[in-house]
Amino acid sequence: MNFDFARLVAALAAAGNGGMPAARTFAAGRWGEASTVARALQRAVETGSLGGVDYAALAQGFIQLLQADSIIERLDAISPMRRAPFFAPLARETKPARVEWTAEGMRKIVADMSLAPLKVQPRKIAGGVVMTVESLRQTAGELERAVSASLAAAYAMAEGATLLSAHPGDEARPAGLLYGITPTPASGAGADAFAADVHAALANFRGDLSRSVWIANAADAVSMNLLDTTFTANVTASGGVLGGLPLVASPAAPQGMLVLVDVSALVLAADPPLADVTSEATIDVVDDDGVVTTALLWQSNLTCVLIERRINWLVARDGAVAAVSGLFADAA
Repeated sequence: MNFDFARLVAALAAAGNGGMPAARTFAAGRWGEASTVARALQRAVETGSLGGVDYAALAQGFIQLLQADSIIERLDAISPMRRAPFFAPLARETKPARVEWTAEGMRKIVADMSLAPLKVQPRKIAGGVVMTVESLRQTAGELERAVSASLAAAYAMAEGATLLSAHPGDEARPAGLLYGITPTPASGAGADAFAADVHAALANFRGDLSRSVWIANAADAVSMNLLDTTFTANVTASGGVLGGLPLVASPAAPQGMLVLVDVSALVLAADPPLADVTSEATIDVVDDDGVVTTALLWQSNLTCVLIERRINWLVARDGAVAAVSGLFADAA
């Protein structure tokens, strides 16, 4: 596994107010002068900012870390999404093209394909990882694993919750895949009812099934398996196959919801992640109950590493998403 981005985060945290020179010294002493993170930080010392080939390799390493947790990265691994740069003029297909056979010398069919212009505007996902000086004293392997797990899990939860929401989208967040979608209510409990619900979702779906993937909450995936039927026998807490189609299961997916998406209809724009560090800021920490606690980093000997990434997605074809809601309500 590539831990280089986690090493960058650890080096920036260890540097504190010492900035890039101190981070480079920490990285070189811990992982060697020739390490990718030390070379990337050396360039930052010389130019004033992170960038270049070595930083690109670090950023790609972070994307690789996400492949086990991020719903977007898992979908892309199963069926590649359409990639696009931000602001590039694109077209959304509102009515598909049609091609037909015609005899020699006969008139050709002109289909009434309909396209609507669109552009992918950047949205930003960001979060801070607070680290103590003591945590940086862990052995190399423990440090990288701890930082990597924390970063990947936090990012994947925030990304997945928005991706599978019905949020209409605004200047801060992308629109969720369920925006404008009317889910089919679950018809009841048991294997027969679940099979009927899946058939109902398929009936409301107009995407390309050969490029489509189910998405479900990890707990719901376990409930599917416990139905003890051949139909769901290959579903596990991490995913599997449902009705002949791949299934991605994630704790970031909303519980009680089964979503079917034609991945080829998704347009994704994304930049590499960026990292910055501070040990002098005042931060608000929100716990699971919504209670906000203000912390002064320097008083507590803490360092906060800020991770942010510009990313957005769009559904480029109508009918490419269908869903069932209210699954396993009796088991909740």
